[in-house]
Amino acid sequence: MNFKQKMFDLSLEGKGLYYRLTIIFALFFFVPLLGLLHFGLKYNLLEDHILPVYILVLLISSLAGYVLIRRTFDSIRKTSKSISDTLTQDIAGFQRPTTADELQGIVQSFRSVENELRNSLATWKNEPRSYPH
Repeated sequence: MNFKQKMFDLSLEGKGLYYRLTIIFALFFFVPLLGLLHFGLKYNLLEDHILPVYILVLLISSLAGYVLIRRTFDSIRKTSKSISDTLTQDIAGFQRPTTADELQGIVQSFRSVENELRNSLATWKNEPRSYPH
């Protein structure tokens, strides 16, 4: 395996939505929480009675945001699978998108539909027509 392939495997581009969601959640949740705890320990802010409330609010709001984003990603994934299943059944020669990213899969599916419509239109325009008298 070459270096470029290894770097692609490590990048976010080669991963699906759920992997990206985990990374996003870690960046928006754990990093600020660790920073808050660091300052709390360094400056004795943990003795303040209101700081645990702030930490609890941070935890609850982060969890609520994570759940909302997860539902959105589930909807995107479900839509991508539904489109791929429908096109696999309806269009001869359609192959499922090979990308791990569901959004790119949806784009590829729509491009396949566009190509199929263009081919059908071109075939329809080139067919001889007989008009009734």
